[in-house]
Amino acid sequence: MDYIIKIWLSRYFWSHLALADLRSRYKRSFLGLGWCFVKPFGMTLLLSFVMGHIFHTPIDDSVLFIYSGLVIWEFIVLSVLTGSNAFVNAQLYIGQFKHPLAIYPLRSVLAAFIDMLFAFLGLIIFVFVRKPSNFGMAWMGLLPTFLLLFLTVLPVVTIAAFIGVRFRDFSQLVTLLMQALQLISPVFFQPEVFYKGNIGFIMDINPIYHLMELFRAPLLRGEWASGTDLAFILLTAFSLWLLACLVIIHQERRVIFYL
Repeated sequence: MDYIIKIWLSRYFWSHLALADLRSRYKRSFLGLGWCFVKPFGMTLLLSFVMGHIFHTPIDDSVLFIYSGLVIWEFIVLSVLTGSNAFVNAQLYIGQFKHPLAIYPLRSVLAAFIDMLFAFLGLIIFVFVRKPSNFGMAWMGLLPTFLLLFLTVLPVVTIAAFIGVRFRDFSQLVTLLMQALQLISPVFFQPEVFYKGNIGFIMDINPIYHLMELFRAPLLRGEWASGTDLAFILLTAFSLWLLACLVIIHQERRVIFYL
């Protein structure tokens, strides 16, 4: 609890760092945060066109599915890639201040989360235009789902940050791992593709699939998220936090020697 309280007391510091990251990312950009919407939307149109011709599926059926997948996936990828270098990039701050080191992965996830919220706003508008009948009470479940997504990604980024400061080429491996994970996750491939290929078990054990289903169920189908998906993510988040806490306890004091 003392550690959590210290993180809360330093909230102005790490929130300022996250906002500074956003300002730096879009400095002198014409669209600014508008790129959060333009990038996934443009990629969605391209993938929908290509995959529509490959799998012979109507583009209208795949646009929302791909867009929703890209919005969540980009948040995960950006969080992990920037977070794996969180301590390395904050070397000057770590040497001068005695804040809990967990604030630096938190900084990376928070900046990526703000990006995702702007992109998600475009998704909601898109759903209203394409499938207004999906709007209903089930959308109330999106608010706790956002929090659950944040709390699931944060321990992954925290663990990656501790590995990244010890092994500096870890960020290169992360890029490869994320590309591999994308191919076995329903980011733009429909889950039916995996089941037809006799690798449907990947969906059952893939947290990315269950995370995306928590968003896609209310948005794309107008349904409440499945209890199975929710239970799987809660168990996953608990396990990840347990591992992250163990890493923090055993490795935090050693980080300064790796910088």
